[in-house]
Amino acid sequence: MIAAWALSLWASAAGAGPIDCSKVEPARSPDPAAAQAYLEVGDAESRQGRPDTAAVAFREAVRLDPASPAARARLLNLCRESGEAADEDFDRATRAVEEGRYEEAIAALGPRFAGEGRPDAAAALLYGISLYERGDDARAKQALQLAAQSPGTADAASVFLGLLALRAGSSDQAAALFDRAGGGAQGELARTARDLAALARRDVRLAVSAEVEGGYDSNVDQAPDRTPVAGLSGDLLYGATASALLRPFGETGPYAVAGARLRNLREIGDYDLAWAGGAAGYRFTHGRDELRVEYAFDAIWLGYQPFSTAHQLQLDGALDLPFARAGALVSARAERYSAPQIQKYSGPTFDGEVSLAWGGSATELKLRYRGQGHRSEEAEVRWLDHGPGVRAMAALLWGRLVVDAQVTIRTYGAEDPGFGDVVRQDAYLDGVVSLEQDLGKQLTVSLCVGGRKAFSNVGTLEYTRLYGGLGLIFTAGLW
Repeated sequence: MIAAWALSLWASAAGAGPIDCSKVEPARSPDPAAAQAYLEVGDAESRQGRPDTAAVAFREAVRLDPASPAARARLLNLCRESGEAADEDFDRATRAVEEGRYEEAIAALGPRFAGEGRPDAAAALLYGISLYERGDDARAKQALQLAAQSPGTADAASVFLGLLALRAGSSDQAAALFDRAGGGAQGELARTARDLAALARRDVRLAVSAEVEGGYDSNVDQAPDRTPVAGLSGDLLYGATASALLRPFGETGPYAVAGARLRNLREIGDYDLAWAGGAAGYRFTHGRDELRVEYAFDAIWLGYQPFSTAHQLQLDGALDLPFARAGALVSARAERYSAPQIQKYSGPTFDGEVSLAWGGSATELKLRYRGQGHRSEEAEVRWLDHGPGVRAMAALLWGRLVVDAQVTIRTYGAEDPGFGDVVRQDAYLDGVVSLEQDLGKQLTVSLCVGGRKAFSNVGTLEYTRLYGGLGLIFTAGLW
């Protein structure tokens, strides 16, 4: 920041002059942090009506971080406004990438790669990123390999080459590329590369995972707040989970997963939980667009007695739009309950969800709206519910933080004689905060705190539940 401030003083003292729009040669050692400081100075000078001083700062920002679309776009804007020669195609492509219009960026930069000349590294990086986002992996790899030969764009190119390798199912190669970028880059790019390297080592064709956990649940049996047992239904819990994932062709194609979980309570043994299940499906991808179809089966034992079984079919997908990432999900689930007192709840359940998300691998904000309908033979235990939710994820220096909240409004299908012949209406507020921190290539520690507040027009059914837990997760790639 001191260097940027000094530049500002020097440029002001030098007085106005022609804007230098010649090609910027990248620094031998890129410094994104310093480049950001120059970018801020340039913005400040532009606001003060000093374009010549701003141009000096923007050129230095481009020199120190050639992979920065923002710095190049601002410099090109000044050049265009001043009448100096400017790279209009690169300017247009930069704006298109910033706004998610990748086809436009490909059209603007494509002629440079069709001729015999050698495009500059920054254009190659921008072109490669656009091709990657549109799913043209072969041409994206060629452009990114060209960008990787220049010191100024090598780290960013390595990240996207790693993403290409990950998409192709080469987790080891992807991890090596992310490691290379993480070792040479600085700031947010370095942090993102390290996070991607950790994920790549788990993203293998055959992986096994095991978790041990412990925690506390303040209301195991969801006892109503207005009963004498309220506050006495809490208990300590401990358990373990094991799972295996098979993806023979990598990220795209068929997959199968199977797992089991045991969760015991220290005192309330009737609510000891055992779960076993599996799923098989197929995932289609094109760039960042994806579609997945899946069949799943699971069984639950409560107090080590059969509780329920379920078969489920699910279709979900995501589509990249210019302004956000849109997602949708539909599923049908056939549920059968074993215990005589709850058999009346058996029947099909239908789920649906639509969502919009912004961000990427390091930071994401997702808004969603869910709906669910459950059918059973007895109308008073049928229900229809819906409500909005939000999920925010951020990769921080001290771990991956996820905050999730959901509002659910539920209306039952008929008057219930057991509750004064009223049609039961409930509302649930759910929230959970989780934090994960990698302890190594295969170990992760997870902390989770959450709760639910249930409201109802049947006052004796309102309850409060708080819970928290700590887990240690081991993941190993076998293939």
